Amino acid sequence: IQIAVIPLDGLLEPDANRVPFLMDLAPKRPQNADTDAMACNKRELAQLVLKGVDADRAADLFVEWVEGQKLGFNKRIMPMASNWPFDRSHIMEWLGPKTYEMIFDAQYRDTQVIATYLNDLASIRGLPYPWPKVNLSYLCNQMRIERLRSHDATDDARVTAEVYRNLLKQFGA
Repeated sequence: IQIAVIPLDGLLEPDANRVPFLMDLAPKRPQNADTDAMACNKRELAQLVLKGVDADRAADLFVEWVEGQKLGFNKRIMPMASNWPFDRSHIMEWLGPKTYEMIFDAQYRDTQVIATYLNDLASIRGLPYPWPKVNLSYLCNQMRIERLRSHDATDDARVTAEVYRNLLKQFGA
């Protein structure tokens, strides 16, 4: 029901020279809404049905936004997420496989993958896991990163970049 793409600069901070793509989508199948997630992020399903952008129109607007980024020949967005395989399936369903492949790189950055790697590295060195859980809420809590709105695409995108930067610092970056 939401999409948030926040371009990052070379330091993995939000790029002040690029406008993010942020949009609330009208749910295609409101009967399938996750009531726990809806309660968690305080969204009203009726409001989304009435005011959310039609998914096909939103996809057209997203493609226009991507084209406006002027990424260069054969350049694609390299996603950064927490549990990208989950998000990827939803985005692929929304855009369709061909449009998805034209826009998104096959490579991605994922905080859960990095945290799992760091756990494996610690284990090989005989150390305790630094991240017993790898979900975004846990990582934010442990890193003292304030989440403004749980299960909100814009806030999740913001904190994911911050968590990613903090995880890289474990390598001395």
